[in-house]
Amino acid sequence: FNSEVKEIKYVGKTAAEVELTDGQVLSCDQLIVNADYAYARSRIFGEKKKPREELLKKKYSCSTFMLYLGVDKIYEDQPHHHIIFAEDYHRNLNEVLEGKTISKDMSIYIRNSSITDPTVAPPGHSQLYLLVPTVNTRHGHDWETEKEAYAEQIIDRMIEKTNMKDLREHIVEKRVLTPTNWEDSNIFIGATFNLAHTLNQMLHFRPQNRLKGFDNLYLVGGGTHPGSGLPTIYESARITANLIDEEYGTKRQRVDFATKILEETAK
Repeated sequence: FNSEVKEIKYVGKTAAEVELTDGQVLSCDQLIVNADYAYARSRIFGEKKKPREELLKKKYSCSTFMLYLGVDKIYEDQPHHHIIFAEDYHRNLNEVLEGKTISKDMSIYIRNSSITDPTVAPPGHSQLYLLVPTVNTRHGHDWETEKEAYAEQIIDRMIEKTNMKDLREHIVEKRVLTPTNWEDSNIFIGATFNLAHTLNQMLHFRPQNRLKGFDNLYLVGGGTHPGSGLPTIYESARITANLIDEEYGTKRQRVDFATKILEETAK
């Protein structure tokens, strides 16, 4: 538990063991990989790993630049969810997807969760979460140099477009996450949403949950079928669980959770 994986070891097409960086070796009957797909495939797949250059031939999603602000004020007139669109949205989208330009005319998602859940911050305080879709690290932008100036541009735009005109003077805590931070967290090229959802990389065109070329190796997460986003990531885990059940001749009971909740509530 909570140990770093060095590599997967095989007997033929079977993933037989997982070697940890501390030298410990674990044997396995079935192996589920829930790491970022491209990162794992290029780093821990042992003799069956793929070169980074080959994986870069795929198309990857954008990254995200994120701000976490602790504020000594509650903005009760602001909604829980708020989106500020770029003035030229199509240009902004092209800059983000092409990955060569950090868009100055950015789109911003703002979450002001303190107005619905006061427990997320001390009394009289609130926390604001800001997310800006931006380029991944494929083209080597120097985020360490640019992050503070970019964070200030985001705050400026937020002040301009919302009623939080006094925001800057009420910020008491600030944390910044850049695409480089995502890459440092083992996300391939900092692509937060993994493989791009292009027509030839969607659904069954993504790496399959029972990975082809292996007898007992399964994938879950945003880089596999059916795709990125929490509902589909959960579904990838359910598909994998069902596939493994089938290997052992059992069948998992399917539950309609919405109906179950309504039935429990009606009692």
